[in-house]
Amino acid sequence: MRYKGKRVVTALIASLTLIWQPAAAEVAPPYLDPDQPLEARLDDLAARLTLREKIALLSTTAAPVERLKIPAFNGFNQSLHGVVWTRP
Repeated sequence: MRYKGKRVVTALIASLTLIWQPAAAEVAPPYLDPDQPLEARLDDLAARLTLREKIALLSTTAAPVERLKIPAFNGFNQSLHGVVWTRP
């Protein structure tokens, strides 16, 4: 599956992988598993997000999606072109 905001989603997945630590008995969902192929991770995350959450994540700032362990996001992005900038 192709995404216009693929870089935005890829950056989001990368940050989730760094901050999420599963409990010993807990199995990581595919979108948080760095051993999974990127396309599989993108497809899994896109399937789990509601339409309202997807739209909210396209903004420059976004509230956290706690049920998916997605932290609040605050950074310049231009989803149409796949550009993300979170540093001055």
